[in-house]
Amino acid sequence: MAAKPLFSVGGKPFFALGGQPGTNNTYFREDLEGFWRAAKLMRMNTAEMQVFWELLEPEEGVFDFTQVDMLIDECRKHGVKMILVWFATWKNGAMKYAPQWVKNDRKRFVRVTNNNGVEQHVLSSHCRETKKADEKAFCKLVEHLKEVDSEEQTVIGIQVQNEVGIFGTCVRDHGEEANADYAAPVPAGLIDYIEQLPECDAYYAWDMNGRKRGCNWAETFGRDGEEFLSAYSISSYIGDEAAAAKKIYDIPMFVNCWVQGRDFENPGADYPSGGPQHKVFEIWKYAAPALDALCPDNYELDYNGFTYYCNKYGRENNPLYIPESSSSTFCSWQPYAAAGEHDLSGYSIMGRMFNIVAEDGTVDESRLGMVQSFRQISDISPLLAKYYGTGKIHAIIQTPGASFKLLHMDGWKALATFTPNPSTTKAMTQVESRHKPEGSMAACLIIQTGENEFYMVGNELAVHFREIQPVTEIWPEHATVRTSQSISYLVCEEGYFDENGEFVVFNKRNGDSNDYGIVFSPKTRVMHIVMDRCQY
Repeated sequence: MAAKPLFSVGGKPFFALGGQPGTNNTYFREDLEGFWRAAKLMRMNTAEMQVFWELLEPEEGVFDFTQVDMLIDECRKHGVKMILVWFATWKNGAMKYAPQWVKNDRKRFVRVTNNNGVEQHVLSSHCRETKKADEKAFCKLVEHLKEVDSEEQTVIGIQVQNEVGIFGTCVRDHGEEANADYAAPVPAGLIDYIEQLPECDAYYAWDMNGRKRGCNWAETFGRDGEEFLSAYSISSYIGDEAAAAKKIYDIPMFVNCWVQGRDFENPGADYPSGGPQHKVFEIWKYAAPALDALCPDNYELDYNGFTYYCNKYGRENNPLYIPESSSSTFCSWQPYAAAGEHDLSGYSIMGRMFNIVAEDGTVDESRLGMVQSFRQISDISPLLAKYYGTGKIHAIIQTPGASFKLLHMDGWKALATFTPNPSTTKAMTQVESRHKPEGSMAACLIIQTGENEFYMVGNELAVHFREIQPVTEIWPEHATVRTSQSISYLVCEEGYFDENGEFVVFNKRNGDSNDYGIVFSPKTRVMHIVMDRCQY
């Protein structure tokens, strides 16, 4: 069972397809020009815009909403929805965008101290003054959003902080308040919660250390105690912040995650300790129930790695949204995989978006494949929202060296063939060897909207349909010899969905065009297929 979709517009599910400008490109309007060129060409419907605490509250108690208003205005002018990204206490495990008055007052706004007693460039989640100040600013921001945007609803969601945690030289804060928390008993409610989830990492650590109650973090969780305390402290901090803001304006709120699967997976060194990594997923869910989702920044390059994190974060109690991912052509198959193999609420890319499209319209060749993928995903996004969670959305993804792939659906099979020119060959045994690290893999989405009806987008492949035949002792002769030439289409047409969600047809493909399957090129938009069933 799929989780509730993360985003909605006008009371209906909304599939967010977007990107995030470079980190410092949202200070000034003119710095967004390159981003908007890419957003237009890629048919994005959403922009993730960073808002900085240092600009919002340059002096304590003095609030300036100029940047926020500018970003909302820019999104409205370009006809896209906005996801606001709050850079405050944390940005990538550090305090880069906190105001100067916070950074300068080390006594009041306590920093993380490592186990050698050295202060880090990270604000402590155990410090009540920092939490109070951040929460106050965030609530002022949300209050302003309610005043200026509650009717038009340009802003459809808020990312609270960015890749939170402690990144540098320690797993947990060793300051005075943090040490007291570490020595205190683990909350009984947390133990009760994880006791009901025997498959989770927190349960395993608790079980391996004697299933203790009323003991401190080290005694309860052993070697994981430090990271688990960091996760509990940070998630409580952000969860309380989100809960307070939602009392003012109830809008979807989520956090993003620097995933843990890199290098030696050492918390604090290879990823920010205490962030919403899947290892501490249940701790976050317990301590921050006001958050609507924990979301992976998924930059994994290979299929297994990418889908691993989609599976870890796409759960019945957690809608899958990918707020950051690679814009490289090498990863251009990933939006298809995320949307077709998982219940996906949205997908966003990050990284040098300002130069994807030059002023003269030239597209960066290293990102051309992703541009094509986004244009096609955008074309079918109304159906991605409509059929979310139904099991009717499917993906076919080529793996290196593969010449074909078979997909089973309700009453039908779809066979995708990957060849240098799928429209001119009948062979399905030609090994596809053209993929290099800078190249892309073939991919498509198939959405089954009726018993015999499908909508599809894809690139660099041909798709052949066969109905699933009945099991009989003697099959009819015509059931064993049907080729692509003998398959009958009631409808085979190409088009797009207009602003009202109506399908507009501009090309018919019945007849000889489909003798070797439904062929997809980079320029193909949405294919609408209605198959003619054979009567057995």
